[in-house]
Amino acid sequence: MAADSAATGELRRFLLTGLPAAQPFTIQPGRDTVLTGAQGTQLLIPANIWDLPAADSNAVVELRLQEFYRPADMILAGLSTTAGPQLLETGGMLYLTATANGRPVGLRPGAFVHLRMPAQEPKPGMRLFAGVKKGPNQAVDWQVPVPQRTPPPPRPAVVAVASRPASRKELRARWNARARKYKKRRVKTGKGWMEATEPEYVSGEKGFRKSLAATIDYPDATRARLRRGRRMSKTEHTALRLASEEYKERILRIVHVNFDLDSTGASHAEIPARTDAELAKSISAALQQLPPWEPALFSTAGVTDSITPGEATRPLEFYFGESGRVIVVAKDWDLTKTAHQRTNRFAHQTRRQLLAKYFAERGFTDSMYAARPRYYDSLQQVRAAADLARLRAQFTDTSRAAITQRGFYNELSTQGLGWINCDRYLGPGPLITYNVNTGQTGAVVTLLFRGIRSLMGGEQLTPARFVFRNVPVGNVVTVLAMRREKGITYLSARRSVVGLSALSGFSFHPVTMAELRTELARLN
Repeated sequence: MAADSAATGELRRFLLTGLPAAQPFTIQPGRDTVLTGAQGTQLLIPANIWDLPAADSNAVVELRLQEFYRPADMILAGLSTTAGPQLLETGGMLYLTATANGRPVGLRPGAFVHLRMPAQEPKPGMRLFAGVKKGPNQAVDWQVPVPQRTPPPPRPAVVAVASRPASRKELRARWNARARKYKKRRVKTGKGWMEATEPEYVSGEKGFRKSLAATIDYPDATRARLRRGRRMSKTEHTALRLASEEYKERILRIVHVNFDLDSTGASHAEIPARTDAELAKSISAALQQLPPWEPALFSTAGVTDSITPGEATRPLEFYFGESGRVIVVAKDWDLTKTAHQRTNRFAHQTRRQLLAKYFAERGFTDSMYAARPRYYDSLQQVRAAADLARLRAQFTDTSRAAITQRGFYNELSTQGLGWINCDRYLGPGPLITYNVNTGQTGAVVTLLFRGIRSLMGGEQLTPARFVFRNVPVGNVVTVLAMRREKGITYLSARRSVVGLSALSGFSFHPVTMAELRTELARLN
């Protein structure tokens, strides 16, 4: 086994020579920075996020980026798409390192780097994973990072003043005046009428509907198919007739969509399963191509808060006309949850601050109200949203187009450097243990799944036998086996369907690095 380990180590060192070189960038730490990688990755780096020692506070930060979007690069780097025992589908991997004056540097606690990673198509459930090296081979295992909490800033000293203490009536008047300042829209909730702030689109509400309608792909072939008609309910037939009368042309189809925003301003849509497949695909693509919304920031008593996922939702209606016109109707925002949370938080914060001043005027500087600054808990998320909004404002139309021309992208925020992965968990299904026998010692074996961007490394049981645990049964895979002997690399690739029987009968042939990369690219 010692000889096998040496051969395996020599093989891994050889494979690393085929990786794309790390891309260096120079960053002024006091400036907002937007960087673009060779494969389309965008990094949005706010100012003053680096954890620099006092001696290097003005030093230039050297950032190095490696992009892993192609399965060939992932295989050469020895990466897999697993989170413990669970298989993931990847949207791309990154490796980020930073130095200042030759010393490694990271992000200060609570700071974020925002990422835009190009994707071939939108896939729900994509999220951030961080790589952690485990085991004797230091293989990268992907884990959902635990959010860091920023330490609360020091509380301002409460100083007693010699002026006349404010009466209860004056305190109430001040509170009402401050509350009126932030009223935007009244929303009826289970606890009565409350106030909320609506999200804002970059070109306004009219621009949102116009941009969305112009982006939807509605070709002649689709219209011809919809004209042929189909069986429909009486309710749907009545809705189409009324819509045709309203818009002065025959409406062929109406699609209802539930639309919502997350905390970064990115949009998500829930399209009913019964919707025509071509129309659903066109609507989903159009929503993904729109510029991001600006988060509706809300300021209360000196503290800014932002929308949290699922709070801002609205229904959309798409009318597809016979002439090729697409009409978008946007209903009112549902801000019930937002109004409830914001109003309660606003009232609690403002009343506490006024009471703290009330007690301070009377000499009680260590009162319970002045000693419990709970509102600092949400500042971490607020600062991240504010950083993202500020950096988005610096984007030009050209920089947006450079990445959207390739298709779509996933947007993430990370609080650390190192290995970063955009993944989603695969759906439930029967899992088995899959055995592979290469017939040769000193090999490295990888499963490359067809149809999903996933790959898995094998666990070596004997010099020639490998086992893959928790593999979805019935999937078509390419089993890649590589070995190196006397300075020559050998490759064997076998197509198989995951089942209970072990796979064997590998035939190796020698390859150079160029030939290896060509054959791996052919398997993508």
